[in-house]
Amino acid sequence: SSAAQAIADMICIAFFFLLRSGEYTFTNANTPFRIQDVKLHIDTKEIQIYHASPLEFSNVTSVSLTFITQKNGVKGEVISHGRSGDLLVCPCRATVRRIQHLLQHQQPPSTPLCKFFQDHTHGMVTPTLIRDTLRRGLNTVGHTTLGIHPNQIDARSLRAGGATALLCANVDPNTIQLLGRWKSD
Repeated sequence: SSAAQAIADMICIAFFFLLRSGEYTFTNANTPFRIQDVKLHIDTKEIQIYHASPLEFSNVTSVSLTFITQKNGVKGEVISHGRSGDLLVCPCRATVRRIQHLLQHQQPPSTPLCKFFQDHTHGMVTPTLIRDTLRRGLNTVGHTTLGIHPNQIDARSLRAGGATALLCANVDPNTIQLLGRWKSD
């Protein structure tokens, strides 16, 4: 469904970009990323989102998010990612899928990426939808073998999980700190 695809895409984006839940999900008290906060590139060329062809969308090689507001107080910070090499679990492909879905529904630049349209209505990806999806996934995999109880998982887990994955992949801790926009050690 469109809702399930939106949830999966936002999980992928949050994990790779080490996002706080307020940056990628909708609540009444936050400002999640919007279409206008995204830049798509094919190599070094920026493509114009509202004028891009299907071929250009399929060839996107990197995506950048501009942080308008964030907890650490820094405004206008830009974080970019290239393709992961996976067809589904890729920050570029997930962001392009979100953009294309919203463009199919003639949404303006101020539209949050977490908005979705389904069955003549629309909705937003919320922290609760993320939490419930992650917990269902953990139960499917088998939480007893992983040693993590589903009650320990919520929308904030993706930020810590992404940082942990980078650390386990031997990425320099200073790089992880920069990507996660952490000010403290």
